[in-house]
Amino acid sequence: MARDEKAVENFVEQTAAVLTAAGFPRMPARALLCLMATERGGLEAQQIAERLGVSAAAVCPVRSATR
Repeated sequence: MARDEKAVENFVEQTAAVLTAAGFPRMPARALLCLMATERGGLEAQQIAERLGVSAAAVCPVRSATR
């Protein structure tokens, strides 16, 4: 059965919204859920950024500031 990427995206955004409503910072919540939803062992900051439609600096601001 093929993976429904739109459903995965909706899961990430809706669950991140629940975490945000509970007081978790928005971008870390989205990044955490993106990592949890991946079928791979992990993702690099740029890959997370692409999936979330944001810059890599938004995903990993400390790392981006040191480059």
